[in-house]
Amino acid sequence: MKKIALSLTALAVVLAVSFTSCKKDDAGAPVITLVGSGSMEIDLGDVYTEQGATATDEEDGTITPTVTGTVNTDKVGEYTVTYTAKDAAGNEASAVTRTVKVKAAKLAASYNVVETYADATTTSYVQTVAVSSTGFNKMAFNAFADYGSSSNLDVTVNANGFIAVEKTLTLQDTQANVYNCRIYNVAGNYAKSGTNYNVTTVSYKLDATPAAGGATQTTNMTQAYTRQ
Repeated sequence: MKKIALSLTALAVVLAVSFTSCKKDDAGAPVITLVGSGSMEIDLGDVYTEQGATATDEEDGTITPTVTGTVNTDKVGEYTVTYTAKDAAGNEASAVTRTVKVKAAKLAASYNVVETYADATTTSYVQTVAVSSTGFNKMAFNAFADYGSSSNLDVTVNANGFIAVEKTLTLQDTQANVYNCRIYNVAGNYAKSGTNYNVTTVSYKLDATPAAGGATQTTNMTQAYTRQ
């Protein structure tokens, strides 16, 4: 009886070792497959619906992936949603990502603008902000600051507001004096108002150098926007 007991014990050890070895042989990682497109665009204010992903493993079958990353549809930007998965043996799948772009198009509108000069004097005009064809986060300010068609300005919108590269142009004042000008340090903000998303404020600097010669004058400008 003693020998039988020993044999049974030895058999149990062998089975345990064999079982452990099988588990260690599971070296294959799960494979993740996106549901839906890997890249999508939505408008400001749209509801982002997570489409998810699936993961399959040779040993464990179907695995539910872990999803990380958020999409803020109140802010223009490019967001990344990441999907990961791990099987029971600890093998990790190659991460898969989805790119979600929140577009700036809802900022396009006609706005009443009150522009304030450094000396506190003001002027008013209508500013058209249009959708740009150059990217999901681009906008076009037609005749920016009411300076005419030569001041058309392209801006890049992000979660914090928008910026533009500098613009050079020639302007003429009411006395027919001609100036070589530079618009730079353009920075603007936008905000949600009800169901709309509106440009709210813009600031910039204007360097004006008399074409006939003379000192450059630099003016700090601010604009307040109200959607029509």
